Amino acid sequence: MLNMEPEVKKLTVNSTPSLRRLLYDIWTYILLYLDAYWQQLRQGHSDLLFHLGVESFFIIIILYLWFQKSYEPKRRRERLTEKEIDNLVNEWKPEPLVPKRQLSRRVREYLFENDTYKSLPSEIEELLVAEHLERESYLPSPREVLRLQSAPTAYCVVNGKKVINLGTCNFLGFAEDDTIKQACAEVLKRYGCGSCGPRGFYGNLDVHIEAEHRIAEFMKAPAAVLYSFGSATCSSVIPAFSKRGDLIICDEAASYFIQTGISLSRASVKWFPHNDMSALEKILAEVVTNDPISGKITQRRFIIVEGISSKFADMTPLDKVVELKNRYRFRLIVDESYSLGVLGKTGRGALEYFGLESTDADIVLADLGNAIATVGGFCCSSQEVANHQRLSSAGYCFSASQPPFLAKACTVALEKLQNECSERLSQLQENIECFQAALGTLDGIRISSHPKSPIVFLRLDKSLGSYTMDEQWMMKLQEALWSEGVFVSVPQYLANEHIRPSPGLRLCISSNHSRKVLKTAAEKIRKTVAKLLFPSKHVSPLKIP
Repeated sequence: MLNMEPEVKKLTVNSTPSLRRLLYDIWTYILLYLDAYWQQLRQGHSDLLFHLGVESFFIIIILYLWFQKSYEPKRRRERLTEKEIDNLVNEWKPEPLVPKRQLSRRVREYLFENDTYKSLPSEIEELLVAEHLERESYLPSPREVLRLQSAPTAYCVVNGKKVINLGTCNFLGFAEDDTIKQACAEVLKRYGCGSCGPRGFYGNLDVHIEAEHRIAEFMKAPAAVLYSFGSATCSSVIPAFSKRGDLIICDEAASYFIQTGISLSRASVKWFPHNDMSALEKILAEVVTNDPISGKITQRRFIIVEGISSKFADMTPLDKVVELKNRYRFRLIVDESYSLGVLGKTGRGALEYFGLESTDADIVLADLGNAIATVGGFCCSSQEVANHQRLSSAGYCFSASQPPFLAKACTVALEKLQNECSERLSQLQENIECFQAALGTLDGIRISSHPKSPIVFLRLDKSLGSYTMDEQWMMKLQEALWSEGVFVSVPQYLANEHIRPSPGLRLCISSNHSRKVLKTAAEKIRKTVAKLLFPSKHVSPLKIP
């Protein structure tokens, strides 16, 4: 059969235009584009000229980058020769674990401004030499370590010599109390040396719970939490309640343990000058002024102070701090480590001394290693705050609990303080007054303390040239006093503290000291300080035959 369908020719259309046709179309489009602009310009649209210039500029940039040659960096050799490896190893010097100190800011500013070493003022030259010796470790070793070899009573044995003890914080004499030692011996026989576990697991004993109840009762607080180490109390409690985004207002002379707690919390911190209430109020007012109009505050805000300063032995005016705290709606944390057992009618600390209750502060902290003469710390607060610590405080959750006999020592010491508070506290305050009167004023020495404080700091009025030289002189004074029969301590401060006080001697008064002993110690301190500061006045006259 014949196929009657018409024959259809299949035409193949090339969908890809030729390069010549593409260039022709582009050129036509450019000419039409320019013609349109020209017509618009003839009709009075002068603003199109600016747009034409901008578009032309970008077209030129695009064409330039399009035809720019690509840059290919030279390849480095992946392998080094053995000789190159040996050279690199010989040239490498490891960084020291403890970096050397730089020149002080005062010396650096002078050298930067004058840019010369030829004619330095004598004062700058002395500082430069002293700091050079300090950085290069040319200074001699401080001294042989003074080792305490007896109980820290009014007299103690240090390096084999019996001396007057002004170096330990045994303010109430509990360290050698027979009743406390007998109670600790009984607990030691029953429970052994340590608990070997944290409080939240198998380290929670009945003596710990008893100690917490006794602390809460003594401090007249709703609840108390016992910590195994005093310095870990502040550094654990503060980050348990503050975090990133919260705000802490703190005294710039706060102890290193408070500074550690603030650092671990990662909260924002503002420092106010030591015991400057006007500066504190100014900071609080600035913070409140920037609050949102709605009054909704999402961050937690704290004020942190010490009852008696650990660095200057003066007292914080807690009555004014509590007033500012209530006015500006901040939370208050008070560290009573050096005021517990010292201030107040019953020895509860600086809050009681100013007529306040422990509940006027949101959190009260204290180290038990001073007046209570044991090891550990505590935190007094509301029951809700105490329960939160048992789940979120690092020192409570992850540290082994306090050895049972030390918890018993805390319980018995607080019972004795509660029963014998008037006798022990009055004797301590009489001794403080007697010693400070006998010590008087010293030429060339700045005395830092409070009339009610059992701690007295002696510091140089004028620096000898550098921090290390002042510290060396204080250690020399400590050795000289030891040879005269008086034991004192030289506190050590870290270089990265927010404020590092100048080196000094720390003198501690106890209720076990007699007035005769304190007057003898004060007289020896006066003579030794004068002999070291003004040696020319104490040179023996020449014997003329």
